[in-house]
Amino acid sequence: MLRKKPSLIVFDKIMPFSNWLKENRPSMISKNDVAWISVSGTVNDLPTPNLDLISKNYINCNTSKKNILKQIDELALASNLLTGKWLIFVPTMRIDSIWSGIATDVHEGSLGVSCKVSPNEGTGNSHVICVYTTNYQDLNDVMNARNVLRTKHGIESVLTYKPDIYTTLGIYKGNSLGLEPSLYRL
Repeated sequence: MLRKKPSLIVFDKIMPFSNWLKENRPSMISKNDVAWISVSGTVNDLPTPNLDLISKNYINCNTSKKNILKQIDELALASNLLTGKWLIFVPTMRIDSIWSGIATDVHEGSLGVSCKVSPNEGTGNSHVICVYTTNYQDLNDVMNARNVLRTKHGIESVLTYKPDIYTTLGIYKGNSLGLEPSLYRL
């Protein structure tokens, strides 16, 4: 019988957070065992997105990119899918220390609403950390998180920010709408 791998390892508050971080280092956990390692912050009252509303709405592609983006923003607002994430690519040799700092800030409520990190793929290359914000349409919230990543965590590489509505709509590189797969690349 095949064992289904869990999609997440989530901090469960059973042990002290610092111990949990040590036991769940992304460099030591295999992608074969779990898809993501995740931490939630102190914000627990995010609205539940209405995914049915998203699936029932049609984006008019026969218009300008500006109008397509406006339709997407309106759909995100109507469906309560306003979260988005900064994507940080970190080499395996630095992932545990960077993840620990970011996860601690999220857990304590001083950065974003949640975060997740990819485990070790066995290639020795890099990991991705996603730091989620409440509302991609709130530029102050989005840029405050970016500033914390830059100043406190020393992230100097290019950061990309992707609204979750883009992911839900399948907006990836080379998408049929001709849109960039991220809202910001800074």
